[in-house]
Amino acid sequence: MVVIFVHEYIFLELIATRSQTFNWIIKPHVHSHLFQIFFIQKGSLEFVNGREISNINAPSILLIPPTFVHGLTYTPDVAGYILSVSDGVIHDLFKSSTTIQTSYDRIHVIDNFKSVKEFESIIKTLHLVENELFSEHLERMIMLRALLSTLFVSLFRLCNIEAE
Repeated sequence: MVVIFVHEYIFLELIATRSQTFNWIIKPHVHSHLFQIFFIQKGSLEFVNGREISNINAPSILLIPPTFVHGLTYTPDVAGYILSVSDGVIHDLFKSSTTIQTSYDRIHVIDNFKSVKEFESIIKTLHLVENELFSEHLERMIMLRALLSTLFVSLFRLCNIEAE
C-alpha cells in the first residue's frame, strides 16, 4: 500500500512478496529518493553494497539510504519486511534534528541486539505501523507520523550503539 505524505510516500511489504517473484535475487540497483529498511526475522541474505558482499543473518535490520547501489540474494526461508520511505518523509519528520537525518547518510546493519526482546520491540512498532497503514482509522496520518518517528528514533539509537 502506498500512503501519500505531502507528495511523498511509504510502502511496506513482506520480503517474500517481491523477492520470490525474482527467484530470491534482487539485482544491484539504486533508489534516488527512497530509504529502505529490511527487517530480517528469519533466514539470511547476501547483501551487495557497491562492490562489497556480506552475509546478513536473522535477526537483523538493514538500513539503506537513497543513492546507495545495493543488491540482495535471499535464502528461500527468509521472513521479514521491507519498509520503503521517501527521503522527503524523513526530512519532514526530523526537520528539527539534523543529528538523526545525518546519521542515516550511510548503510547500517544492526545485528548486535542485547536480547531477542530488543529486536521484537522494533518488530512490534513495525506491526503498529502496518496496522495503521492498512486501516481507515480517524487521523491515520497523524498516528503514522508518530509511529514512524518512534521507529526511526529507535533505529537511530541502535545505530549509535552499533557505532560505539
